[in-house]
Amino acid sequence: MATPLGAESAGYARHTYRLRLSSTAQDALLAEWARCRWIWNECVARSKRAYAEGENCGLARLDEMLTEARARLAWLREGSSVPQQKGGGRDDRRDQANPDPYGP
Repeated sequence: MATPLGAESAGYARHTYRLRLSSTAQDALLAEWARCRWIWNECVARSKRAYAEGENCGLARLDEMLTEARARLAWLREGSSVPQQKGGGRDDRRDQANPDPYGP
């Protein structure tokens, strides 16, 4: 049986991409990242406080906290809620595999 020409190296490709953003897009992405980082820090602080007090602080509580913060803070409402929910630790695959927030 004949081997197609170039089949030895088939299946392996390396690509490099470069994302070029306008200054407006870059500012918007940085602002969204800052909102997500703030939410992450708040969720970590709340989770640690709950853990120290022997409280249960799951995703439902953190989602409630995000809803309250978005209602209270206009700068937080300017961003999309989807990355903010993900930024708060909501990753369903990870949570199903490891329900302990302080685990591996």
